[in-house]
Amino acid sequence: MGPSDNALATSPFVAILGQAGIPGAADIMNAILIITLFSASNAGVFAASRMIWSLADKDEISPKFGKLSRHGLPVYGLILTMAGGALSLLSSIYAAQTLYLALNALSAFAVVAVWIVIAWAQLNFRKQYQKEHDIKDLKYRVPLYPLTPIVVIVACLASIISTGFDPNQRIALIIGVPFSLFLYGYYQIFQTKSKGQYHHEFSRLGQTTEDDFI
Repeated sequence: MGPSDNALATSPFVAILGQAGIPGAADIMNAILIITLFSASNAGVFAASRMIWSLADKDEISPKFGKLSRHGLPVYGLILTMAGGALSLLSSIYAAQTLYLALNALSAFAVVAVWIVIAWAQLNFRKQYQKEHDIKDLKYRVPLYPLTPIVVIVACLASIISTGFDPNQRIALIIGVPFSLFLYGYYQIFQTKSKGQYHHEFSRLGQTTEDDFI
């Protein structure tokens, strides 16, 4: 396919199957892609609404977001998530070359940043665990530890730095890095629990009271 081919405006899978001349193949692929998008959206809504509930459960945001429906759904967290998703969708229509590109870049930055935190937590957890326990007591052993989490951190940092060379992705560094530092500083300064005191994020899971429901 040449660069001017109209098929490039669609999914490459759909375009290739359409040109292959297989009856109905392009329509089937379109259906698969739509189902995949719905599945990914559902997973994102599920994760985001439960994360909001978790923050409310730990009193890091308004307790109102910790309210559950009679079926155990975090209703207010779900509404907030859906509202944010709807606004993001509108930005792809009315501000596709500005706001939407920024949101797209920031979402990619967030994913990579989360993996850095996961790898760093793995390093720090095992370091702290060995002070009072035998590392051999852990049921799961990270292959090639500590090399594996270190490689993950270095690779993710390289990915983040590389976005600075892409004009469309550079906004992720300009906004994402300062915002992440702000959130970290805010948490360190205003957290209500004393340093060294642990609070399991699922401490109340399965122990809900009537006040937790709408």
